[in-house]
Amino acid sequence: MKYLRPRGLKDVRVVHYERHAREAELCVEQVLGAVSCPGCAAPARVKERPVVRYIDLPVYGHPMRLLWKKHRMRCVNEHCATKSW
Repeated sequence: MKYLRPRGLKDVRVVHYERHAREAELCVEQVLGAVSCPGCAAPARVKERPVVRYIDLPVYGHPMRLLWKKHRMRCVNEHCATKSW
């Protein structure tokens, strides 16, 4: 899958863009590097990838639906109290 990197949006990439008549939908995600647990500094892994939907953003007078593909992370250290974030 080819991702687009919009200018001026550091560490964000466009997953997809669709247009439906007068409405548009834009899905973005954060570009992650190496992620460490804030509690113990162990390596982190992706736990879930939920999509958060924001609607009714006016763009050039037309409705724009913005979707953010989040990263929910988890700590790989089973003894860490942080677990996930």
